Amino acid sequence: MDKSQLGIPKGIRLVHVGDREADVYEFFDHATMSHQDFLVRVVQNRNTTEACKLFDKVRNEPPAGEIVVDIPRDTRRNVPQRTATLAIKYCKANVHAPANTPKEFRKNASVTLWILLVQEIDPPQGMEPIEWYLATSMDITNVDEAMERVTWYMHRWKIERFHYILKNGCEIEELQNKKAERIQKLILMYSIISIRILSMTYKARQNPETPCTEFLEEQEWKVLYCIANRTSTIPPIAPTIKEAVSYLAKLGGFLGRKGDGEPGVKVIWKGLTELNIVLKHYNYLSP
Repeated sequence: MDKSQLGIPKGIRLVHVGDREADVYEFFDHATMSHQDFLVRVVQNRNTTEACKLFDKVRNEPPAGEIVVDIPRDTRRNVPQRTATLAIKYCKANVHAPANTPKEFRKNASVTLWILLVQEIDPPQGMEPIEWYLATSMDITNVDEAMERVTWYMHRWKIERFHYILKNGCEIEELQNKKAERIQKLILMYSIISIRILSMTYKARQNPETPCTEFLEEQEWKVLYCIANRTSTIPPIAPTIKEAVSYLAKLGGFLGRKGDGEPGVKVIWKGLTELNIVLKHYNYLSP
């Protein structure tokens, strides 16, 4: 199926970005046959047609360059946000289909991949260094293209946050509608909500002085300001997006302690939910 059949405008490039769970030969094969691009973190050291293992092949390449990236905070392992310098190697490889791949899912005996090895230089003491193997269908002919692919993979965390909001905030899995058309419409509607929350979260970090009116209606930010600051006095100028997000996070239960870091999508979603409850009550009582 091509992009026109999916309703995607011309000039828009789609790239499937996946973590280790997407390291599946059948997926690589199908995407290649469908002319769809992908970028996946791989964990299986597959056999290549060059009579060597995939990881060994790229490890033997000379370093092509370095890139500095921001690694987000890992709350599950209590690891703070940090900056890392990563060395990059890359090469082209033809990967054999696994012997146990069912014939009905295997179109080709091998697929051509570009493989990147990303290794952290001088990690902090006591910190496990980053080491990623990334496979992509897209050509890598120079170090700038290699760095671009690594940067794309760094956005994977935002994709996970988007799905997190859909599943845990909007509870999309609990809807359990039986008609596909209705499910599609609901996913579209909740996706708009998820994108709004995600955009607010990262805009507050990257462009904190942006007026909150870019995301909030006049009534929304005024009511939010009054609730968060326990006042009936409305300021003449709308708060910045960073201030508005901090108010929403406060409503969502964010304590803002020194070690808490920046508020995440979960508390912002909770804060928006509380704000909408107040707005509904306010509009109900208004003449």
